[in-house]
This record gives sequence, C-alpha cells and structure tokens, in this order.
Amino acid sequence: MSHIQLYSSFLFSNEEECNCALNYLKINRKLNEDVIKFFNIGYCKKNFTSIQSDWKCPSGCGGKDMWEKWCGKDHWGKWPPWDKWPIRWNNECTKAKCVVCGAMSDDDKYDALLNNNEKKINKNLLGKIVIPIKSEFGDFLSFAARSPVAEEKGWWNQPFEKNNNLFLLNESKEEVICNGKIYIVEGYFDAIILYQYGVKNVCALMGLSLGHRRVGLLARYCNQICLCFDTDEVNKAGQIARARSIYELYQYGWTNISTISLPTAIDPDEYVIKHGKTNFLSLEKNLTSKDNIKIYSKYKKFIGKKN
Repeated sequence: MSHIQLYSSFLFSNEEECNCALNYLKINRKLNEDVIKFFNIGYCKKNFTSIQSDWKCPSGCGGKDMWEKWCGKDHWGKWPPWDKWPIRWNNECTKAKCVVCGAMSDDDKYDALLNNNEKKINKNLLGKIVIPIKSEFGDFLSFAARSPVAEEKGWWNQPFEKNNNLFLLNESKEEVICNGKIYIVEGYFDAIILYQYGVKNVCALMGLSLGHRRVGLLARYCNQICLCFDTDEVNKAGQIARARSIYELYQYGWTNISTISLPTAIDPDEYVIKHGKTNFLSLEKNLTSKDNIKIYSKYKKFIGKKN
C-alpha cells in the first residue's frame, strides 16, 4: 500500500479526526466523493508514523511496508531487550502495528522491524489534507498539504521542480489535446472544482507565474490558452501573475490567448460553484495586441519580480 492509498484510506476511515477533514472537503470546498477519490485526496493523521520494512502483516491482510509504532500502557508483558533497540522510539513502544488491519507484530518480527530504518513522515503533513502532485505522465512528484481548518490558510509542498510541472495535466491532457485549448488557474482546488464541473481541460500553476519551461510544456498539447487568475484587491498578485504570463506567452510567439476576469476577491472555484460552468465560460475574452499592450503597461514594473 502506497502513502497515496494510505492517506486516502485514512480520509474515509470514519474516525472523528478524519471526518473533520472529509467534511471540510465536502462542505467547505464543495467536492463530491467521487472526485475526492478520483484525485486520491487524503488525510495524514496527526499522530501517524510508519516503519519501512519488507515484512508482510501476519494476519494475511496484505499490509506491507506500513507499520505504526504501538505505545501501550501494559507493555504487553515485557520490555524488548535494550541491545535490540538500534532505534529508541520511547520507553512505552514495544510492538509494531499494521496500519491496514491493526494486527500486532510477533516478538521476533518486532525485533526485525527495529533493525530497519524508520521511514520518516514529514511533520508538515501531519494533521493535514494531502493532495498528490503528479507529472504530465502520471508519475508521483510530491504532496501538497493544507489544514482542514478553514481559518488556517496556506499550502505546504514537499520540495519538487514546480517550474517544470503543471498540476492536473496528467488527467487533463487528453481533453486539452481534443480541444486544442487549456484553462490555466492558480490553485489546486480551483483546478479540481473546474474539472468536477466539466471544464476538464484545466491545470493549475500551483501559485507561480507561468515561466518559459511550462510555456514549452503547454506547446506539446495545445495552441490556445485561457488564463483565469484571482483578482486580488490588496496586493494585485493575481493581476500581476496574469500580466507576467501574457508577457511570457507573447515572448514565445503565442497569440491565441484569452482571459477570464472574475469579480474582486472571488476565486475561480467559488465562482463556478455559485454561478455554474456556463456563466463562468461566458466571461472569457480573447486578447488582441492592443489588450496585451494595455495589460503589460499597467503592470510592467512588476513583470521582472518574483511572486
């Protein structure tokens, strides 16, 4: 069982902690269960840790490579010998537990488990909703994580080459090729919600400007691009990102560019949920050379700056 499958199983485990995360996705973000499962969205429990091993679960459930520390009060009758503790978890951990079915390891198996390196779980994933990020070919790259508490904003990513990848392109590229066109948004939920509502030729920048590498990536699949970024009231970050992306596209000869401008402080996912796919797409406007000059002139002092 991979970590992607494991986190997905946690999300639907019906535990109170995991139900809070699932409710956030369904109620706050308006994702349906099929889409949550399709994109392998999951949840990493707050106290989760695992051990890498080659041992299979003794119960026969098929669990492998995923063992939790088990810290019991009664120590299961004895302490493991101190000379067999190359990794000391703490004074109460005397068993390993399969995270698939909960079966406890045998004493000899536990000793063997202790002689394997502990597989680290990044603390930034604990207690977070996790979304797997994949390459255009579907290879796993990283996890994006955020708190299920609505008031706690912001995402964390395990380090990877963002500038070489576009979120969701692995799932949307066939639609992109069929339509000869792609809709580009900023955030993970923006892309997932648009996909859920039928705009399946969509991908997300993951918070960065487009950049020449991703312009080249898009050129493999289409010749039309529609940019739909947030319209930010305070720092104008979405408007600046749009201007920079238009500038980069024109630099590399792209002329078939359109934009969708949303009301201030409304994200694409919020607009689609409230007004529907048809109304969202009706906001699209093709850019002329005059429009490009106007947008570039307005934000040119920011073009060379990083987000």
